[in-house]
Amino acid sequence: MKKFIFAILFSLVSIATTHAQEETPNDRAMLVLDASGSMWGQIDGVNKIVIARNVIGELMENWDPNVHLGFSAYGHRLEGDCGDIETLVAPGPDTGGQIVDQVNAINPKGKTPLSAAVIAAAEELGYQQSKSTVILVSDGVENCEMDPCAVGRALEENGVDLTVHVVGFDVAEEEQAGLVCLAENTGGSFFSAADADGLTGALNQVTAEVTEYPAEAVYVIIDKSGERYQNDVTWYVYPVDENGTAASDYVFATVNDVMYLRQPPGRYLVQAGVGQSVRGEQIIEVLDGESREHEIDLRAGTFYFSSLIMDDMPVTRGDVYWYVYPYNEDGSLGYSAYSNIGHRVTAELPPGRYQIQSRHFDAHMTADIVSRAGEEENVAIDFNAGYVHFIPTLNGSPTTSDVYWYIYPLNEDGSIGSSAASNVGNGEFYFTLNAGTYQLRATHNGMESRVDFEIIPGETVDHPVPFASEN
Repeated sequence: MKKFIFAILFSLVSIATTHAQEETPNDRAMLVLDASGSMWGQIDGVNKIVIARNVIGELMENWDPNVHLGFSAYGHRLEGDCGDIETLVAPGPDTGGQIVDQVNAINPKGKTPLSAAVIAAAEELGYQQSKSTVILVSDGVENCEMDPCAVGRALEENGVDLTVHVVGFDVAEEEQAGLVCLAENTGGSFFSAADADGLTGALNQVTAEVTEYPAEAVYVIIDKSGERYQNDVTWYVYPVDENGTAASDYVFATVNDVMYLRQPPGRYLVQAGVGQSVRGEQIIEVLDGESREHEIDLRAGTFYFSSLIMDDMPVTRGDVYWYVYPYNEDGSLGYSAYSNIGHRVTAELPPGRYQIQSRHFDAHMTADIVSRAGEEENVAIDFNAGYVHFIPTLNGSPTTSDVYWYIYPLNEDGSIGSSAASNVGNGEFYFTLNAGTYQLRATHNGMESRVDFEIIPGETVDHPVPFASEN
């Protein structure tokens, strides 16, 4: 085995490749897939090979036709054989369908000769004659006695313009060193993918690296300091037509701190997301032959919320509850982005559309707001509310026993709407309600009393609530 390994390394520095010395007008790349037995392992209940099939299938749908792509695998035929490496699709145009068929037919079995597989892929590409790229997806470390770092150095020294990008799929951080070294020694990039989304993002990023278009680097700013955000951002890119309308399907997606937009010249809507609620977007124009940097500002907008009973009359007693929800793309409300209690509160919200839901006792009010990066806004919520004071009596005398209070809004036709408020207490009782007409239905020791009343903004209305016993 060792003689075989050293022979491969020796061939990199002393033996000319057997590929024909012809010009290759198109860039060429090889996708190398780990098909060792460990690919049957699961992530979130799904086998890794199944995840890889799905992700590669999506990748092929948007592959740049100007980059001729081939496909190879290792560990897919024999157990325990370090020579189990096979080119399944030769580099060429429009190979996406063939590659998908081959990936779907793979049955993981064997070992992880990733270093020898990368060498074989480089030779398939004629790396000593033309620019070429190897994309390795591996869920494990080298276990066939080769040194990925040494292989990377030898390929770099003897290739014309070879780059190896490596995606570590479900590889523990402490086991990534060899994979990182292989990529870096050839001027390539290493990407760590923990799950299906991570693999999609990593391969999309690699795809961007190997296309012929200049890179438009896009960053986000989320901190008030104005510094660029350096953790994971979810990116989506949509083409924009002449009318400024974005396509419904994205052409590129990735998860990374920076997004390299490599697309044909044109206008694109770039969406950036951090966490569940921080969202922003910007239209970027890609110019022919130019490479620029862009920033999407996701700094929070600041809102100063205040509460009014009516007009210029502030709320002075009792709590005011504040809840803020972001709008989803379909117009529904997402998870709570902010909540607080107080007559006056301050909220910092990422850019986007929101709905405020406020409550003061049994008075409610909603309002829509738009948060803009770095801007401040005063928002006064007018409950347009008033107070009602109920005074219960039994046979003409005040009663201090429990009374159950149920309040319903009165419709124009005299019918009642859904419950507006309810409570229980002994003796007199106050309610705060939005302006309007209501009906009270109160019960006391099996007796019922009904009272129609009107709430006038800013005023307190007294209403007796008589109960009469049969005795």
